[in-house]
Amino acid sequence: SDTSGGPGAGGVTVTYSISGTITSGGAALADVTVSTNGGSATTNAGGYTIGGLANGNYTITAVKTGFTFTPATLAVTVNGANLTGQNFTATAVTGGTTTGIIQLPKTGQTSSYAAGDDGDLQKGVAWPNPRFTDNTNGTVTDNLTGLVWLKNANCFATQDWTTALTSANTLASGACGLSDRSTSGQWRLPNIKELESLLDISKYSPSLPAGHPFTSIQSDIGYYWSSSSFANGTGNAWVVQMGSGGLYSSGKSYYSSYVWPVRLGQSAATIALPATGQTGCYNASGTAITCAGTGQDGETQYGVTAPTPRFTDNGNGTVSDKLTGLIWLKNANCTDTVGSIIKTSGYLTWGESIIWSNGLASGKCGLSDGSTAGQWRLPDRKELMSLVDRTQSNPALPTSHPFSSVQSGSDYYWSSSSIARATDSAWVVSMYSGYVDYGSGKDYSYYVWPVRSGQ
Repeated sequence: SDTSGGPGAGGVTVTYSISGTITSGGAALADVTVSTNGGSATTNAGGYTIGGLANGNYTITAVKTGFTFTPATLAVTVNGANLTGQNFTATAVTGGTTTGIIQLPKTGQTSSYAAGDDGDLQKGVAWPNPRFTDNTNGTVTDNLTGLVWLKNANCFATQDWTTALTSANTLASGACGLSDRSTSGQWRLPNIKELESLLDISKYSPSLPAGHPFTSIQSDIGYYWSSSSFANGTGNAWVVQMGSGGLYSSGKSYYSSYVWPVRLGQSAATIALPATGQTGCYNASGTAITCAGTGQDGETQYGVTAPTPRFTDNGNGTVSDKLTGLIWLKNANCTDTVGSIIKTSGYLTWGESIIWSNGLASGKCGLSDGSTAGQWRLPDRKELMSLVDRTQSNPALPTSHPFSSVQSGSDYYWSSSSIARATDSAWVVSMYSGYVDYGSGKDYSYYVWPVRSGQ
């Protein structure tokens, strides 16, 4: 995005501000942290002002423990003037439930293959209907995330990563069927969380919601580039396979993948996406470079920044994630027997993993939280992926996390989400690399990491 200020009289750089109010029940709400990709402020008597901003595109989010906010984010453009009236409405969380600063959406899976699986529980925020809006100008708005995508998902054919970044960064109205008056610098290559957000894992070839308006989607064995480098080898970048929905990495210079540009929209989002956490930029050889002008994830840093510290060790065998509001078992490889399921090896089949997780309760696995059978579950794909820090590997978790016995070798952790094109398999996540991959079949054995909703 364009984040360059304009020179004023005497060559002084001119900057601008974004301001608004936060209310709850009609009254001003203080001590809310309002952030953009250009700065932050805390409300005083309900008002906020973020100054020192150059012309460019910004995403605004509001955060305060114990509240959710509407809209989840605001996407705005600063163009030669201060922006006012960027307001949020806060709602207090009731009933003893805790919430994170973001809410994870549903995966899209609705078919159930076992009691307690993703299709049975369908956790997460419901998608808006319609999910997508065709703007009839070569762009499509995702009403879940507020992002605007190029309608033509194959305008550029396959390119190496560096060329793909340039193609996305220089895209403008008049090219690729665009008549949206967009200019060079507004479009970019999506980060890995943005690209993954398009997926509906109940579908395949392509793994996109039914009725989507996109054209020329490449859902064969090809991949789509993200702007996010791969932590375990920065000469690679994250890619998404649109045929299946898998997340992998590819060599920046010796692989060619497809290009699907994105830009910020002006409409309110249903959910806010988290940032990947990347702050560094790397060339095709994996060497660290200056970020300015690259359009890489490390430069744009779009999404909600995770709180510091991200996790709270509750001292009762559980860990709370302040980003998502989820509560995880602290022991990421408990080998206790639960019910009739013996887990001395640490591995279980998919069906056993669901039963074992659902039967977990206080008194097992170091738990003293008062939880009862039925409160814990095997996480769905979105929940399990939410733990991954795309700046880390071995394990691919945030630094200083409080978990124990994380298995970050060559094997994976089960999710409760089945694979649409092969329902005898389920999605698995590597805590070594962050890969999101096919399991080897539900009768195969992987690791298990239960989760429950915050209380």
